[in-house]
Amino acid sequence: MSRIETSSPGHDTLSDRERSVAEKFAAGLTYREIGEALFIAPSTVRTHLASIYDKLGVRNKVALASHVNGAIGAGVDGLPPLPEVPPCSPCSPSNA
Repeated sequence: MSRIETSSPGHDTLSDRERSVAEKFAAGLTYREIGEALFIAPSTVRTHLASIYDKLGVRNKVALASHVNGAIGAGVDGLPPLPEVPPCSPCSPSNA
């Protein structure tokens, strides 16, 4: 299981629970949605996020998302990112 490294020396990496909260928050879920998904209260989500921000040295959601996505190198829920697909060229009409 990958760990999200912190930028501050002396701080540990994020716990598995903190990593789950960080990934879901970075993906755009609300405190309530994260709480429901992880079976914790929204206030607990807020507490985890305060710790996460401190450990990672980030100050906002955009910085958190950038840090999380760069650290795990994957999409939401640890799935690999989708491959780049070139744009489709228009279909040529068939001579039927």
